[in-house]
Amino acid sequence: MEHWLYVFIGLLIIILVYSIIEQKFFVTTTYKLSYDYLKNIAPLNFVVLSDLHNSAFGKNNIKLIKKIDELNPDFILLAGDMITKNKLCMPSNAYILLKELSKRYKIYYAYGNHEQKLDDLASDKNPAAQKLYNSWRQYKATLYEHGVVFLDNMSLSYINRSANKENKNINIRGLSIELDYYKPGKPEVLEEDYLNKLIGEKNPSDFDILIAHNPLYFPDYARWGSDLVISGHVHGGIIRLPFLKGVISPQMKLFPKYDAGEFSIGNSKMLLSRGLGTHSFMLRVFNRPELVNVIIDNKL
Repeated sequence: MEHWLYVFIGLLIIILVYSIIEQKFFVTTTYKLSYDYLKNIAPLNFVVLSDLHNSAFGKNNIKLIKKIDELNPDFILLAGDMITKNKLCMPSNAYILLKELSKRYKIYYAYGNHEQKLDDLASDKNPAAQKLYNSWRQYKATLYEHGVVFLDNMSLSYINRSANKENKNINIRGLSIELDYYKPGKPEVLEEDYLNKLIGEKNPSDFDILIAHNPLYFPDYARWGSDLVISGHVHGGIIRLPFLKGVISPQMKLFPKYDAGEFSIGNSKMLLSRGLGTHSFMLRVFNRPELVNVIIDNKL
């Protein structure tokens, strides 16, 4: 019995050491998409950063910046949780990274649950909470000055790439659902008109990129009419096993349906990032951090 106990402890130590080393090296996943109903647009190339949680790849995230520069995106989408709810945002690895990237790329920042929790500290009179909230306010204000666009239940038109009236406008929307929808246990069901109240009705003549941190409600996003959903939050299922994929979600659901990768419902597609970091005691095991590159090209 003692022998097997030592073997078990040894395996745990090996997995722990491997996990720590693994988190220092990210991979790049490229998705190439085409849409028959997008006419006459030039190829669109963008990268997605999600769930950084203030991690760093090299000093001041130089390795991550170098890779993004190699990809040369038209813009960058942030799918939330770049920072961590119980850590100061200023100074931070996330701030240093985004400040540097904002010098040459347009950045669209949608909230994750950690950004939302920091936002909710506005009315908390506890000195520690106010310190966190003030750091969050400074983080937002400074990044805004550097040109970062915050999309907290907001949208904007990216560009109309053709004078052809049949071509669709490209909208980028950031969705912030209430924090109750992140709680462990059985998920809530979104009310039928819930998304319309938060981000407005879908215009069928437009192409909508919806940045929605929580992928659990992809069927609702598809029903709303999103053409492309960008999500994160699940950290790839935290532990990834061959053939079984992600083991557990942050909402404590085993083998979640939406763990990482590409998913489709009707004409709607969702790209779910494994994220770049972690927080608290959530180890990533056999689950390399992931930078996502998206290319939309109707000639593919």
